[in-house]
Amino acid sequence: MKKASGYQVFVMSLMVGTGGVGSAAMDIANKRRSIYECQAERAETYFPLLNAVLPEMQEVLAETSYPNWNGYGAEPVSMMSFERAKHFISLLPGSTPVPGVSASPSGQILLEWYRAPKQLLSVSVSPIGQLHFSALVGNEESYGVRDFVDRPPEDISRLIGEVMTPNGQGDGNAGASR
Repeated sequence: MKKASGYQVFVMSLMVGTGGVGSAAMDIANKRRSIYECQAERAETYFPLLNAVLPEMQEVLAETSYPNWNGYGAEPVSMMSFERAKHFISLLPGSTPVPGVSASPSGQILLEWYRAPKQLLSVSVSPIGQLHFSALVGNEESYGVRDFVDRPPEDISRLIGEVMTPNGQGDGNAGASR
């Protein structure tokens, strides 16, 4: 079985609560906070794309974390969607163009790469680790759902490259995993 990376362990640790009370639970919570702070400092060096997009993601989360945030019955954006979106972004190369960030009415973080009216890609990150995507590159449409665990799906990586190159003919490496 493949050993999880340090960042993967960090993300998984945020997903699991201690469920405890008392001084032992407080110690665990404090250790988690220390790890989180250390990882946040490392993110600036090791995850340049995540560092560039994280402030916008945090703003979107703050603005959409309550029911009916859009006035039309939208679900609040879940912390799991937020964390999985961070993980997805952290696995893209630092040279990947920074996506726009918004929220979907279903409570998911939405990442968008846009170059022109016929060169765009939207990726909605679900709390259960699925990437729902839709792209238009020239006259070609592409859409679907891909499971996401430890590396970006190849077709989504390829689409990022195609969308963000001037002629829509990317080399397929814009979103390749590290």
